[in-house]
Amino acid sequence: MKEIIYLDTEIMNSMLAQLNNGLITNFSSEQSSQESETEGQQSLRGESAGLNAGAKVGTGALGGINLNIGAKIGSQGTESSNTSRSFLEGEKDILNKTFDDYALDVLEKKLVEDDLLKGGPNFTEGDLYLGEAPFRFIDFSILKNLLNYNSIQNIMLHDDESSILDLDEALKIIEKKKKGKLSGKEQQKMGEAEKMIEDYENILPVIKTFKNIQLFSEYTSEALGDLSIIRADDTVGFIKKQFLRESPISLSFRTDKTRSVKFIVRIIGRKDIVYNGENVPELKGDELDLIPNMVLDIILGSFKIINEGDLLVTPIAIYYE
Repeated sequence: MKEIIYLDTEIMNSMLAQLNNGLITNFSSEQSSQESETEGQQSLRGESAGLNAGAKVGTGALGGINLNIGAKIGSQGTESSNTSRSFLEGEKDILNKTFDDYALDVLEKKLVEDDLLKGGPNFTEGDLYLGEAPFRFIDFSILKNLLNYNSIQNIMLHDDESSILDLDEALKIIEKKKKGKLSGKEQQKMGEAEKMIEDYENILPVIKTFKNIQLFSEYTSEALGDLSIIRADDTVGFIKKQFLRESPISLSFRTDKTRSVKFIVRIIGRKDIVYNGENVPELKGDELDLIPNMVLDIILGSFKIINEGDLLVTPIAIYYE
């Protein structure tokens, strides 16, 4: 049974349409359902008489059903009844995922049967690859939100028994001491202020690291937008958060780095060189398209998220099995 982490349904449906001469439109599955139902009836009587009926089916695989039956009765009269049945939003989501899970099984089977999966290592651009390895998930929006270095600094220096509120108050007391302007109350806090300054100096290397990562994460999360990064062995790809089956924060909490995940990807290329800021070549006027690649190299390469020789891919499906 698959535990799906990520599934790009747009790419999957495109591939199925080409492999299957059309998209899968239905499959048989026994399931319980929830539905809302409304009924109504209205009568008007008069001279003319007749009968009419109509039915409307909502678009898509999960649309609702609306029925309308009307009859003209007597002279100048009509009588009609309406029945409306629609799936609840929660059921639509369950059915969509059930359908997509089934479609992924069909896609994987079709790729194997048609011998369309490559084993490497000599890939070419556009090859499809089914691999298996432990993975790392990196989301810079999470890092940006978590690594507020000022807040972390205050948390690390906090002492319930201290009467000093924060580092700023300790620094002000020390500065006033140098100028000989301490009040009696501030003199009583001098020992606590000196201890907080000493503690701050001890954690300063950690705070500087958090500050650098926060600045890095703020820039990168803005640059990548709705994209996260996944890395499995030497395979690296950007994934769209909208196709994740788990929230990014939940994936970040996965602690088992030895459990292998399967992934179906399309090969983009091999990373022959990683630009680090020192080996950036002089660009010509018609080479502006190379700049995003170089900037990403400098950012991601500095944290070893991308390395020379890595396989660059477009992820289609990522799952445990």
